[in-house]
Amino acid sequence: MKPIQRTPRLTLRKKLSRAIALTLAQLLLPVVFAVAFAALTQVAQATANYVYHERTIADPGCGGQYVTNLNPSSAQTYPLRWKIEYQNYTTQTRVYYTTDGSTPSGAFGVASGTTTVLTGAYTCTFGSPVVDVASATIPAQSAGTVVKYIISAWHSGGGAEIFANSGEFISPFTTSAQATGFQYTVGSTTDLYWDTNGTTAGAGGATPTGNWSTAATN
Repeated sequence: MKPIQRTPRLTLRKKLSRAIALTLAQLLLPVVFAVAFAALTQVAQATANYVYHERTIADPGCGGQYVTNLNPSSAQTYPLRWKIEYQNYTTQTRVYYTTDGSTPSGAFGVASGTTTVLTGAYTCTFGSPVVDVASATIPAQSAGTVVKYIISAWHSGGGAEIFANSGEFISPFTTSAQATGFQYTVGSTTDLYWDTNGTTAGAGGATPTGNWSTAATN
């Protein structure tokens, strides 16, 4: 009669431990990869590569103009646009502005002092990689008002607020004090301009009333 061969208990335990470890690895590996990918994606989206604006009537990239009206009157608003690199790198963008001559200041959409904040709208895109173009409109102000403004963008999931004109890897401006400032002076709806007749009444024969402007002639 042949003797019965028994598998040592230690060997069974090793096999069981390996089986459990393999099963856990198979279950957890996709989760680990998903978490790692999400973290890398969040890092990529958390900070604007660049935020840019200029006070010109040039097209920022997908139609419209950086500034629609460079010299608005007291009856006109001030629509503006700016570029944010790249699409989905940011979810929030703001314009901080003042009307009392002070420098605009604030952080993450919260104004300081006499600053007013406008929420920008993501208006259109262009290029590859895709660049966002955002827009906002500063309300009409009384004649003679000096309007100063700065622009920023950030991702609501975290990361720095980047102020124009800068980027994450190009001398980043991460506080409003560092931001590039823009300004304009609101004109009057009754400003008068010299024409070829000088101070003589114009072609209509009527003597105009209003404030003579020091700007160039029409």
